[in-house]
Amino acid sequence: MRVEMISTPSWRQLLWIDRDLYINHVHRQKKVISAAC
Repeated sequence: MRVEMISTPSWRQLLWIDRDLYINHVHRQKKVISAAC
């Protein structure tokens, strides 16, 4: 990837959205695991 592509706001927004979705997913899994135990 070129630096120009990474530095565009839309790319940063996508990365942030991906990160938020991933964090939410991990939190949900932790809740399910703790509930199962």
